[in-house]
Amino acid sequence: MIDHLISGYGLAEHYASFRAIDIPVLELTHDTEALHSALASSALESVEQDGADVIVLGCTGFLGCAEAIHDALSDVGYKIPVVDPIPATVYMAEALVKLGLTQSGVTYPYPDKKPIRGFQIPGFETSQ
Repeated sequence: MIDHLISGYGLAEHYASFRAIDIPVLELTHDTEALHSALASSALESVEQDGADVIVLGCTGFLGCAEAIHDALSDVGYKIPVVDPIPATVYMAEALVKLGLTQSGVTYPYPDKKPIRGFQIPGFETSQ
């Protein structure tokens, strides 16, 4: 499924691999040391076996784990970025807002206004 999505997004030539760890999502917070160890081991395999030059964490449950993975990779000589998707998303959204950027009105125009039907709210005009 992941390979299909990567291909569909046109990123196949920049993609090294997908790896899963054997820790259920609901158990991610039970043993942080074991989680960090499993993620670091998986990341190291991706680097050494698949040629990964960046690690992108694929679960928001890994929030806060990027630094531990980065440090573990650095300890064995690999200076590569580890992307935590939550802060990356928040900072990207913040940058877009600060820059005043929005979607293209040509490619993604706002839809025509439609009347609201089915109920009336006093003082609310339904043809907005």
